Amino acid sequence: MPTPADMLPPGPDTLMRRIAALERQMRELMASRRAESTTFGSGQLTVKTPGGTGLITTGQDSVSGRYQVAMRRDDGTVGLALSAQGSGEDDTAAILTRSGQRVLSDDAHADDWLGRPWIPVPMHAAVSFTAGAWTTTHTGLWLAQHRVLHLQAMLSAPVASTAQMRFTGSVGTDGAVSTLGPIVTVSGGDSYIQYRATAADLGVVEYGDYITIRLEAQRTAGAGTCSAVCIGVWGSEAYTETET
Repeated sequence: MPTPADMLPPGPDTLMRRIAALERQMRELMASRRAESTTFGSGQLTVKTPGGTGLITTGQDSVSGRYQVAMRRDDGTVGLALSAQGSGEDDTAAILTRSGQRVLSDDAHADDWLGRPWIPVPMHAAVSFTAGAWTTTHTGLWLAQHRVLHLQAMLSAPVASTAQMRFTGSVGTDGAVSTLGPIVTVSGGDSYIQYRATAADLGVVEYGDYITIRLEAQRTAGAGTCSAVCIGVWGSEAYTETET
């Protein structure tokens, strides 16, 4: 509010009065609540350390053009991120290593499912086999947390013997048993299964469902002792939309 002194013509103390007014306004501004509700539509907002490292960044990435939130370590590497990993992917929340590898995240293609880490399914040996009918050699219980199940196994048959191998699972809400992936046949040698069971194989599976996974084998010719080895079963993130 103007004072009588402000109405006087400019004089020798005019500059001093203006400086004093500016100081008063600065004190009031510093004491007031600022940025209580702030919105911006482009660019970035960054919180930096005294050394200049951006610890928290939110807004539009200058390279990709996508909107994201990132929290960085003191060395500048991203530790936590909420952003899209690639074109056409949904935003993911992720914890990253210093080299940028995702160690924990949701799935960019399958909503409500875990992306990383991949979680192994313990598969326990049941029996060796010579039977001419399907026999369970390994079995395990999968508590579904990923949308995809990655399966690997090896089948061996001695000379003059033939054997087959397959993965099966008690899939879906009705507990029906389905074959997961191909049936592998080998005669006098070794063969492998490496298969990703996706939504098309697994059917109606909800997060946290209990699903029994089995590796089954049978000898179809010859008299030798055959063996099936479960190399590993893992829950996996979806690589593409077609796997969901």
